[in-house]
Amino acid sequence: MKTLFTFGAILMSLSIFCQPFNIAIAEERVSHSNPPMNYSAKDFSWHERKLNYITPPEKGKNPWVVLNGNHIKFKVGGTYYITASAPASQCSEHKIALFDASTKEIVLNGTSEYSPSVIISKDTITGIVTRSYLVGIIKVGGSGGEYYLSHYIHHNSGGQFSFGIPADTKNGKDEEVYAQVCIQKLNPVISDEE
Repeated sequence: MKTLFTFGAILMSLSIFCQPFNIAIAEERVSHSNPPMNYSAKDFSWHERKLNYITPPEKGKNPWVVLNGNHIKFKVGGTYYITASAPASQCSEHKIALFDASTKEIVLNGTSEYSPSVIISKDTITGIVTRSYLVGIIKVGGSGGEYYLSHYIHHNSGGQFSFGIPADTKNGKDEEVYAQVCIQKLNPVISDEE
């Protein structure tokens, strides 16, 4: 696996990037259920996002990528354009990254963000939700590979923080989308020499 960041390769593929994504993956929960992960202790670590939904449905339309638990499994090697984002609240500094599941190494780094706590009154503290984003190109070997989205939290206040706050919809049955990953298979494949 090799991460490609060459400007020439990106320019050559701009027309491809403007096309819709082939695959969208998300971390979804039913409205009013607990947000994904809620902690109250100090925390300085990576947390794997709980990806659980893929569209279009895995019915042979896109056999080159599937969900394997929380992991994104590429069944076919190639060059892929990936964007992702994920929210956090009341956690101070945070960022996402895409990891190679076999090496446990970061292959795409996300933006560093800050999500402060805000005191509304002496009895009410709330958080501002901010999202970390990543964008990049990865090259997956011929036999495929497995990756996961992880979220780093630098939380030292000891208060509550979460990886998302649900919206207050009236019917309480709507799906809440937290983390998102969009993948586009690039064709032609960008070579290492470009």
